[in-house]
Formats: sequence, C-alpha cells, structure tokens
Amino acid sequence: MSSGYKINKEIKVKAHKSEVWKALTTPELITHYLMGAHVLSDWKVGSKIVYQGNFNGIDFRDEGIIDILDFERRYQYSYWRKNHGTENKPENYVSISYMIMDDNDGVIIKLTQSNYKSEKIAKSMEYIWDLILGNLKRFLENKQA
Repeated sequence: MSSGYKINKEIKVKAHKSEVWKALTTPELITHYLMGAHVLSDWKVGSKIVYQGNFNGIDFRDEGIIDILDFERRYQYSYWRKNHGTENKPENYVSISYMIMDDNDGVIIKLTQSNYKSEKIAKSMEYIWDLILGNLKRFLENKQA
C-alpha cells in the first residue's frame, strides 16, 4: 500500500496517551469527534472494522481490517470506500495510521493516510482530516475522554 497519494497531519493535544488511546479505540467516544460515526469491531489485529455514518448529508460506510494495535503508541487500519472510485480489493485499500508520542505537556498525534488513487479525493480528505483532528483535540482537551 505504498503507492498513490498520501496525507500527513500532526496535532498537539494537552492530554495523556491513555486518554488519546481511549478516544481512538472506544466506539462510544469516537462518535463524539468523528462526524457522528458509529464503529463496529472486536478491536483485535486482523479483525474487521466498520465506520459508518452520515457526513454533510452523505451516508458513508468504511469497511476494513485492523493492521496494528500497539497500546498507547500506534493504531492503524486499512479500509475501502465505495465512493473512492476503485474496486473492493486489497491493493485499493486506504491505510490510516495514528501515532501517539509524548510531548512536554501532552502528546503529539501524527496521522498518515495513504494509498489514495485519486488526487481529488486525497485533497478533499485533507480538509476532512483538519475537521476531525480539530474535533478530537477539542474533545480531549475538554476532558470528555
């Protein structure tokens, strides 16, 4: 999954790694910052994960596989979405990785999303990730996690 377009984002959050990890991997918390998405998974490496919801009047359903769960360090999954204009096969899956690193008075979250086949979709996702990461930061810093 190294080809295609890639997005890199980074935010600093005044929270503990444990709070960030919990927010990234707890369905009841994810819905608060990820555009109301509902998440279904048993949270094991190799298991299926589904993010579904509605964003700006458009239903979405991302189905994928959890690739990495490195407690309080890294969470990564691969998924496919119908509206990306590709066939549902592994080489077309997009990968999302969250890295959590300690910083002086909080943590840094590094997000990487890779393997977009379309520059147009990758550019639209840049905007969406700014919204999601901003929501996550506000959610965590308001101590709701």
